[in-house]
Amino acid sequence: MHYHPVAWALVTLCAASASAQESYKIEPLKEAAPAELSGAIKGQLSAQGYRVVDGQGAAYAEFWLRKSVPAAGKPAGAKGTVLFPVLAEGELLGALRFPGKRGIE
Repeated sequence: MHYHPVAWALVTLCAASASAQESYKIEPLKEAAPAELSGAIKGQLSAQGYRVVDGQGAAYAEFWLRKSVPAAGKPAGAKGTVLFPVLAEGELLGALRFPGKRGIE
């Protein structure tokens, strides 16, 4: 199964913010993007999302990636601290949801 590189980046970020002793995994999510999103945004997102689950199988985060991201220029590699210079500032990459109630552990 092939996963989008941005999906792996989000999993890494989610896992880094959690306990180092817990293990997380990513699984496909068959439900549509949240109804709270505007139609304009939902129309740009892929039908399939991804869910990050913790070691007990509880959902930690859910995300839907954009179908395609328009480039603001030709890819030429990193420029200083900017790793993706072809992305415009504020570009929509996807939607992220943290389901359930989470307290400080």
